[in-house]
Amino acid sequence: MKPTTILLALIIIAVAAPLHAEDPYPSGTVAFFARLQCPAGWTLYEAANGRTVVPMNSNTGSTTGNALADVEKREHQHTESGTVTLPPTSMAAASGPNPNNGSAGTYRIAGTTSSEKANIPYVQLLACRKSSEASRGQLPPALVAFTTSVECASGWNPASFAVGRYLVGLPKDGRPKWSFGGPPLAPGENRTHTHTFSTQVTTNISGLAIVSGCCLDNFAAYGTYPIAATADPSEAGLPYIHLTPCEVNR
Repeated sequence: MKPTTILLALIIIAVAAPLHAEDPYPSGTVAFFARLQCPAGWTLYEAANGRTVVPMNSNTGSTTGNALADVEKREHQHTESGTVTLPPTSMAAASGPNPNNGSAGTYRIAGTTSSEKANIPYVQLLACRKSSEASRGQLPPALVAFTTSVECASGWNPASFAVGRYLVGLPKDGRPKWSFGGPPLAPGENRTHTHTFSTQVTTNISGLAIVSGCCLDNFAAYGTYPIAATADPSEAGLPYIHLTPCEVNR
């Protein structure tokens, strides 16, 4: 074969060869990377930006709620309702009108808690989707994945930065591996939080006139009464599963 023919054959092979790096993951795989750009053969999976991933066997690709912004610590509020009971009391008055009296009894209260952060710990990583077919190539560097084993396999390092934290797709202009929020979750922990609550109650006016005698019962002092309290601790209620996080060490 002539040199020009060999050179032409090499050029054809080079053009026909895939332009992306090979790896063993199949097309459609979604994974997280501790970097700013997806590796060759992967494309940004924008649907996961600002979101944690929850495994489901139906409605694949559907989303719930608004995506997190970069380093956002989301706040939320609760509406509150309940009752306050003013016990009856006796009173003594002179004859004539006595308008500024409140009725004893149970009063309904309602209010809104202060806006508080749930303090859920998580770390921002770039979510990418495999856009090419699987091959026998090496795994791309900085890939973060999970294993059901206690230790990471050969060629992988423990992803200690992710331990005890929810993974969230890297928002625009975000920083990979940047962890924030509360401290990492302990094994099996379902984190709780509280809210402060304040409102007030105003008694109803109950005027009366004394014709004769001395004393009357079942009255409360007329006025407005502030109520302040702290809600009992409650769980965030986010379901999750324990798996060992590992990062490709190449």
